[in-house]
Amino acid sequence: MPNAAGCDSTITLNLTIETVDTSVTQSGTMLSSNATGVTYQWVNCPAMTPISGATNKAYSATTDGGYAVIVTNTNQCSDTSACYTVSTVGTIENEFANSLQLFPNPTHGEFAIDMGKIYNSTSVVITDLNGQVIQSTIYNSRQLLELALEEPAGVYLVVIEAGDKRAVVRLVKQ
Repeated sequence: MPNAAGCDSTITLNLTIETVDTSVTQSGTMLSSNATGVTYQWVNCPAMTPISGATNKAYSATTDGGYAVIVTNTNQCSDTSACYTVSTVGTIENEFANSLQLFPNPTHGEFAIDMGKIYNSTSVVITDLNGQVIQSTIYNSRQLLELALEEPAGVYLVVIEAGDKRAVVRLVKQ
């Protein structure tokens, strides 16, 4: 490369390319960034809109959809992961077919279960995601079950058993 006097010159370029780890591990509804020592912002795909309060290394999806994480390192270099699809929120197991309905979900605490028909005895057990029983109730000869969850916001499992049928539904409390 010629310099101002027309002579050859050599330019030395010290280039450092910073990369940001955007890999994510998915286990059901739980997404976890593999990057460490960075900040996180989980977003909805495909619009890439930030999810309020979702700034931790891991994110537990509360609704079906696509999710990605924006990772920013200490030098303010950012990159976004691929979108990951979550489609297992809600009903996990349901032997009642379409006759069973749990609503509203998400809830602010009060919700109902329509069994679709009257069962002699219905057991409803609510657990946290660690399996700890929060509430357990037996209902006799009822089709509509009205419940209240007096726990902090989060994701809970509702196990419903009647006759020889069983359902497990993921309940989101806002």
